[in-house]
Amino acid sequence: MRSNRLQTLLCLALGALMLLPGTIEAAPAKKKADNKKYAKSNLDLYQLHHLNMWGGAGYSGLVNSYTNNSFIGGGGGLIGVGYEWHYKNFMLGLGPEFRLFTSADHYTFPNRWDVDISRTEIQAGMPVQVDEVKHFDLHNFRENNVVGQVMLPIVAGAQFPDAQVPMFFLAGVKVGYTLFSNYSQKGDLTTSVTDRIAMDDWFDMPEHDVQTVPYAAKGAIHPGLDVALTAEAGVLLENFFSEEWKAANAERKYPWHMRVSLFIDYGLPILQNGGSAPVVSVTPDPADASKALFATNSIHGSDASTSGLNSLMVGVKFAAQLQLNHTKQKKPLNPYIGVRVEDNRTGELITPDGLRLTVQPVGTKRAPRPLKAQPRGALHVSTRLAPGDYVLDIAKAGYLPHEPVQVEVVPGRNLNVKALEDTTVIRLDPVPVFQCYVRDSKTGKPVVATVQVVDTTNNKPVAKLRTSLAQGHAKGNLPVGGIYSALVEAPNYHSQIFAIGVQGLDDIERTFLIDPIEKGKTYVIENLFFASNETRILPQSEEALQKLYEFLSENPEVRIRIVGHTDWVGTDRDNQILSEGRAESVKRSMVERGIDASRIETEGKGESQPVDTNETEEGRQHNRRVEFTIL
Repeated sequence: MRSNRLQTLLCLALGALMLLPGTIEAAPAKKKADNKKYAKSNLDLYQLHHLNMWGGAGYSGLVNSYTNNSFIGGGGGLIGVGYEWHYKNFMLGLGPEFRLFTSADHYTFPNRWDVDISRTEIQAGMPVQVDEVKHFDLHNFRENNVVGQVMLPIVAGAQFPDAQVPMFFLAGVKVGYTLFSNYSQKGDLTTSVTDRIAMDDWFDMPEHDVQTVPYAAKGAIHPGLDVALTAEAGVLLENFFSEEWKAANAERKYPWHMRVSLFIDYGLPILQNGGSAPVVSVTPDPADASKALFATNSIHGSDASTSGLNSLMVGVKFAAQLQLNHTKQKKPLNPYIGVRVEDNRTGELITPDGLRLTVQPVGTKRAPRPLKAQPRGALHVSTRLAPGDYVLDIAKAGYLPHEPVQVEVVPGRNLNVKALEDTTVIRLDPVPVFQCYVRDSKTGKPVVATVQVVDTTNNKPVAKLRTSLAQGHAKGNLPVGGIYSALVEAPNYHSQIFAIGVQGLDDIERTFLIDPIEKGKTYVIENLFFASNETRILPQSEEALQKLYEFLSENPEVRIRIVGHTDWVGTDRDNQILSEGRAESVKRSMVERGIDASRIETEGKGESQPVDTNETEEGRQHNRRVEFTIL
């Protein structure tokens, strides 16, 4: 019963060892992550070959189920050398192993052994027949065994070098042959004698001649074939070494790997034994009729026809592995690059339609490579690129040009598009919109007009818009950063210039109120310059003359009267002649430009209609003017 319980406990221990790595790696999420890590590894771990050398020591014994037997066991060790093959996490190993172990048993003999001895003695000069029974009792009996075996382990398992505690496990069978199995026995042998027929007609005398002497015996048994189940689980040691050692080891032609583990070997019950107890023989000594011979064989017997004996070894094992080849390099997986393009004003994802993305390695003259926008979740682009530095160029209609963006693609990073650690976010500014409304300054009604926008920094037109009839509305885009003004022109309305201001990133909205052309209304021709006391128009007056010409061209039905005025310097007659000549000079300029002379009348008022004081130079300058009146 005791031996049966021991077998049950050993089986449970074997199952626990085989399940240990699975228990440690029980978290499904971690196991899934490890699988992904191997799947995406830059190294292909197939066909790794190792020369495996190991040694171990621990508790051992030959387990039996004998009645009156007390199993003690002993100690043992093993050494071996073999081959181990790896494929990713999977391991397969085999190779010869030598095991040497001891075992001890106590055995209690519940019976005694008797032998009849008959002899003739000379008593009082006469021969006398003596019959005796000699008794043998064996106490404190102990047998020790020493077993040597050659085994061939065939094991398979897995290793988990990237786990928090780098572990491995192996399980399989060991098939071997017992080279020798010796035993030695010790005990106390007590002998006594009972006489059946004695002199003087005494019968059945009590036991006498009681003696106790040490008993010892030794010999060999022949168990032969052994098949054992084996399992081990432990930790990989090199992960605990210094980074310097690991780096140097990785550079070796033949790197070393080391591990330590707990192991258990439990033999199947095929070791032969001779029965349930030692075979004891007690026979008369043929050389001396007064004596008897006492002998025992091994507890474990030598009869090859019986079975029921199990070998056992549990202990600690250390293995050193010499890696015979290096891992083959797979083509490295290029990292993903993730790009998200947002509207800088709203923060929303920009639609991919019309989005142009190109990528170009830094420092090369290769043409930029277009990236196709394939939205995936919150990304516009998710594509693999070789590690390095790149420049991204982005453009989309309706958005301002964006400065190229430099990104770094790091090897070994962002290998899974579903778990990108880096996303390049680019924010585009929408092209700002300039919109205007043109209305009649008197009635507020919409006016169909032409709005010409001019960059005031260089006087170059940048946009020409036309307002709608329904709302007097027009819109367009202006380059960011410029300072603008608008020339508003419409039939039967005066052309007018309005300041717009600086175009920033925000939209601009303006309302222009233009004055209708009214008969009888008089306007001063601003910035019109003449030579002193002459009718000759100076060149710097060209802009003023051009505006008057454009007004007359855009309003062909309008007739005007040009009136000249002077200050009071000089005689009245001279000033009158001068004012008339200056009005004629303006008319002549208009006719030369293509305006029908019949549409223009001239008149001189001399100094008669001042608009300011003639006592100051500034006042006199205001009085020297040319006006025109709508007829």
